[in-house]
Parts: sequence; structure tokens; C-alpha cells
Amino acid sequence: MDEGTPPPPGEPVKPKSSDKSAKSTLRSAAPTETLRRLNGYLHRVTPIVDEGGKLLHWAVQPVMVEFKPRDLAQIVVGSTILGTPLVLTDEAMAAADNLESSRIIAIAAVSVLFITAFVFFNFYRRMIRGHVGQFVLRVAVTYGVSLLSVAGLLWLFGRAPFEDNLELVLRRTVVVGFPAAMFATVADAIK
Repeated sequence: MDEGTPPPPGEPVKPKSSDKSAKSTLRSAAPTETLRRLNGYLHRVTPIVDEGGKLLHWAVQPVMVEFKPRDLAQIVVGSTILGTPLVLTDEAMAAADNLESSRIIAIAAVSVLFITAFVFFNFYRRMIRGHVGQFVLRVAVTYGVSLLSVAGLLWLFGRAPFEDNLELVLRRTVVVGFPAAMFATVADAIK
């Protein structure tokens, strides 16, 4: 059986000794759900059986608990897609320029809270045990990369006076980074 494909119906599945993520063995008599690495990525493999218990086929769903380079690419693209139009609007810049520092801090905190909730409930809700490090990494990288993407866009469009007023750049980055980070998180969920 090829590592990149689920087992054919009716064949028992035995986890490889190198696959430490497999939770159980699928048996043709009483198949159960398991984790398998297919083409280098973790998947939940669930048997679909008829009323008599006969295995009809396998449902294969990606399990996104490992942070991979393609996730980073999706975060960069997602934050850039939404950040670009916002960087060009005078309203977003004026809001960032005029908000109190406490509100800027609150926007940053709410951004991290929303990212954390979305990532937890979409990727880690049933699998947080053993993946806490990957969870924290995904949240931190999503917010950090989103802010860096927005700061780059601000600089690219001449909206970031790094030399003159670093506080203004940080304010604008956090304000535009709020929706950009949300979109980056959603883009990361697309598989």
C-alpha cells in the first residue's frame, strides 16, 4: 500500500512503526477512525460503512495541526490581499493617527484573541493535546507575519514615515493589521 493513498476498502490498516501519530488500527471487521500521514501531511481517515458494517469507502480529511511552509505562504498572501486596499485609504490612516494609545493596544489584543479563537476552533479543538507548541506558533506567526506584511505595504505606498515617526507607523500597522490578520487566518484555513 502506498503511503500517499488510504487503504482500499476491506483491507485492514496497520499503522507503520514510524508513524507515531496513528491512534488506532483500522480493522475490516470493526473499522475505526485513525490518523494517517498521506503525502507528508496528517489526515483523519474515517471508514464509511453500511448498516451491516461492511466497509464502503474511506473519508479522508486533512488535519491541520502542523505548521508548514505553505501555511506561511497563505498567511502572507491573505494579509497582503486585504491589507493593500486598506493601506491606500485615507480613512484607515486617519483612524490610526487619531486613536488613543490604549485603543491601539486594545485593537492588538483583540486581533490576537480573534486569531487564537479561530485557530483553536478550526484546527486544534479536538487535537490540542500534543500540539500546543504548534498552536502557539501558528497564532504568533499569523499575527507577526500579518503585521510585517502591513508594515511592508505601508512602506511601499509611502504611508510609513519610519525615519520621522515610528509611533505613527506602529499605530497604522496595528490598525490595518487587525483586518489583515483576520483575513490571513481565514486564508490559512483554506486547504
